[in-house]
Amino acid sequence: KIRFRRLRLDLEQRSIPSDAKLMVSALDDRTKASGFYHLQMGSSPAFRRLVMLDERLSGLKKARNSDVVFFTRSTFETSPDIWSSNLTFNEINRISRANPQQHEYLWGTAELTTWKASDGQVLQGILYKPENFDATKKYPMIVYFYERYSDRLHSYYPPAAGRSTINFSFYVSRGYVVFIPDIPYKTGEPGPSAANSILPGVDHLVKQGFVD
Repeated sequence: KIRFRRLRLDLEQRSIPSDAKLMVSALDDRTKASGFYHLQMGSSPAFRRLVMLDERLSGLKKARNSDVVFFTRSTFETSPDIWSSNLTFNEINRISRANPQQHEYLWGTAELTTWKASDGQVLQGILYKPENFDATKKYPMIVYFYERYSDRLHSYYPPAAGRSTINFSFYVSRGYVVFIPDIPYKTGEPGPSAANSILPGVDHLVKQGFVD
């Protein structure tokens, strides 16, 4: 349940040796934690975990003439900042603090939620809650859907105007609950596929008592 992608640290490299030691990104499908692994190629390929956090780690770049790497860390609540380390990730250092003014504003939280679709599939979605959420109160809820969004659990959204989408942090900071269900589409059945996922997800949240 962990997805890996090769990271190209040397932009001038034109081929991959069969015994290469590769850096790969990792995303846990169950928790949405992310990080980096080493993959030792060869007759018996082996993965070695370097770092995995309940955050979004991305944009890894390596210095040309040293083993120093740079990458960003973020969550829904934490603006992306630049961090540095070496290729073993035994020490991680913060480089930037790009958004200190955010503490002056109400924001919100993001969490995974699960439910059963009408056809019995267990699905995931993102539930954004207002800051200082109180489960004994009633909140208006917006449902936004587009394919599968749960992998973006730790994505950061600065408040901004949108067109065909809504800005999640904008609405959550104003007291809305926002629900984004994953939709496993069947070919030729976009409407029934959406209903199969969305409606049971909404019912699941309404039964918890905090949705107006």
